[in-house]
Amino acid sequence: MNLKHYKIRITIFSILILVTFFAIFLSYEVNKKTINSLKENLAKKIYILRKNELLTHEKNLQNFLKNFKNAEIISTKENPGYKIIDNTVISIFRIKDKTIIIKDSIKQEISPLLQLATINLIVITVISLMFFTLMFCFIEFLLKRFKIVRSIIANIKQREFEKLPPLTPEKNICDEFRNEIVKLGREIETYIKLLSLKVEDYKKKAYIDELTQTFNRNFFKEIETKIFLKAKVSSFPTSVIMIDIDDFKKINDTYGHKKGDEVLEYVAKILKENLRKEDILIRYGGEEFLILLSETELHTALGITKKLIKAVESNSLDNMKITISAGISKIEYNDQNIYDSIKRADSNLYKAKQNGKNRVEL
Repeated sequence: MNLKHYKIRITIFSILILVTFFAIFLSYEVNKKTINSLKENLAKKIYILRKNELLTHEKNLQNFLKNFKNAEIISTKENPGYKIIDNTVISIFRIKDKTIIIKDSIKQEISPLLQLATINLIVITVISLMFFTLMFCFIEFLLKRFKIVRSIIANIKQREFEKLPPLTPEKNICDEFRNEIVKLGREIETYIKLLSLKVEDYKKKAYIDELTQTFNRNFFKEIETKIFLKAKVSSFPTSVIMIDIDDFKKINDTYGHKKGDEVLEYVAKILKENLRKEDILIRYGGEEFLILLSETELHTALGITKKLIKAVESNSLDNMKITISAGISKIEYNDQNIYDSIKRADSNLYKAKQNGKNRVEL
């Protein structure tokens, strides 16, 4: 649990404590106002009652006041009225220039209300504390569920689908919500896999020549810098072979372009079958093929090229004799880019054509 989680819990705890104490304080104030209101009403009634009694017994006032334990006549002049001190109502009267003070206890009258107010305050306190406990447990429950959900969402964002938990029995809405997110994560995983397969398929189609199923110029553009820089730092050179199908124009003119396509497919198939796994075969354009042999010396490249020329010549397509010519070079230290070595290989290819075809020049 990090600091952020602690802060959230402390904030929630503080809010719940404030709500609980506010409820208790509000109950206390309501009870207090109720009791004070009752005291005020009792005081008014007692004051009126005593006043009527005094006026009724005005002629025999001394004898009447003997019935009250807390009644007295004082010589000082005070304003008539009443006041409440603790649980005693003090009534003040002016009769025949005399000030009469009568004290009446209302403790017995308000005692049931005080007991009820105390019970009410205890009940409100208990209910508030129960509310606090239940709310805190509920929020703690939600925070734990939220933490689990956030962890699931984080796994989805980071594409760590193997960390997604299994579905659980749906006991409440939180479990239902959690399971929905897990299902969504699984669906996203499936969509990503399908999309990756499609991307890979499109990528292959973009980099593969449709006719010969060899790499195309788009693929070469992607790797040319990497191949060139690797050759510059390697202790072994990268050899470059340029291959051209001999008399390909004549084949097209004589047999048609459909047969020419078959010849291209045939030659590409023979080349792929006789190249090493690490060699790269590219249809460079038309009837030309480019072969990149990484960490391969020229004499090794020469042997590979002769093998290719012999393989094409020794096979036939519909009794049609097909041959290829080739030119070889390597990536030199002073080359500015890979095209410098391709130009030299292309120049050697031209020499092979001039020297009778079906051969390789170095």
